[in-house]
Amino acid sequence: MMAVLWSAEACFRFVLRQACLPRAAHAPRGVEASFDAKSGSKLPHSKVRLSLPNIPYCCYGGIGFPKHMRYRWTICALLFYATTLNYLDRQVLGVLAPLLQRDLGWSEAQYGYVISSFQIAYGISFLFFGRFIDAIGTRLGYTLSVAIWGLASLSHTLASTARGFAACRFGLGLGEAGNFPAAVKTVAEVFPPDQRAFAAGVFNSGSNVGAMIATVVMPWMAYRYGWRSCFML
Repeated sequence: MMAVLWSAEACFRFVLRQACLPRAAHAPRGVEASFDAKSGSKLPHSKVRLSLPNIPYCCYGGIGFPKHMRYRWTICALLFYATTLNYLDRQVLGVLAPLLQRDLGWSEAQYGYVISSFQIAYGISFLFFGRFIDAIGTRLGYTLSVAIWGLASLSHTLASTARGFAACRFGLGLGEAGNFPAAVKTVAEVFPPDQRAFAAGVFNSGSNVGAMIATVVMPWMAYRYGWRSCFML
């Protein structure tokens, strides 16, 4: 699907450049190219302007827009990948719960405390992470979010008690709460209005993909390499 979108966008960009830019006389209404339609002479750079009001915003293919908008589907793919890892990391504990309870001797009450620590941190962080990202920007905010939850996920490999796992899950919740505010803001920044809903659906589908991968891959990794390896992804 992504390859089809990239190919279609590249083809339209090429056709648009060939059809609209070389000669103003053949440009669609509303397009000012770099040649004077009457004299055929080249216009000064100060008078060159490209505006395409009669062509849908989503079809511009990046012409005349910031560089980051030209690679918006690559950015969307990265958002999908981050969201997949987000849900993969949070599903690991549920998949490995029987094994961890057996190896570490947890009670049902202790397991409940571990789960609750993540939910509490996730809820608290959700209230403030969005405002934090607005203040420092999506690039730095998203980087900090991924760094926090990545370190918290790795720290599970060092935990051996219910309290240790609760502390790790609390850190995981604090970091993972920044994923969706940052991803939604990124879509708003790099996608035109008529593509934002589709882009949001694409990256948000990573939540289901991550949950499905966890149920298939994690039991095999735990059996082959031990349960600590599952927290290294």
